[in-house]
Amino acid sequence: MSEFKGGCMCGGVQYAVKSEPRLSFYANAGRVNESPAQVIRPNLLHRQKAQYEWVRRNLAILINKPSAFFSVNLTARMPDKNRPETNPYIRRFLKKSAWQPCELAVFAGKIDYPSCRFLDRHIIRCIMWMTNGPTNPNLVIEFTDWESVNAFAKRICHM
Repeated sequence: MSEFKGGCMCGGVQYAVKSEPRLSFYANAGRVNESPAQVIRPNLLHRQKAQYEWVRRNLAILINKPSAFFSVNLTARMPDKNRPETNPYIRRFLKKSAWQPCELAVFAGKIDYPSCRFLDRHIIRCIMWMTNGPTNPNLVIEFTDWESVNAFAKRICHM
């Protein structure tokens, strides 16, 4: 996925959450690389080295401008893991990162078993089985709380 650039991030956040269920995003409401546009930078959770490197390269900008971070992960489908302070992915990121964003959010995303590759589908099913989640390989299940996504996008727009 490429970076979304625009005057307001509301549409970009909504697009990003819909596009990929296993992404983390950095949202900088200021200037990145001297571009006046707002930027959402996606990083797959399994590419953590790239995540931290991106933060390191842009840290001066990130700490001097209003910024936000959100993660889309299926762990957030569980009520005790659906807030930034309780989600293990966000907690781990914040513990290891020098950047502490002004705004944080976590969204559950969806499972689209029929669209997954064979191996991915079975790995996800195994994880879902271990965490008492849905395992039917024919299901498409939306866990995203779109009101929360919209509220987060509005908060970013007012940063």
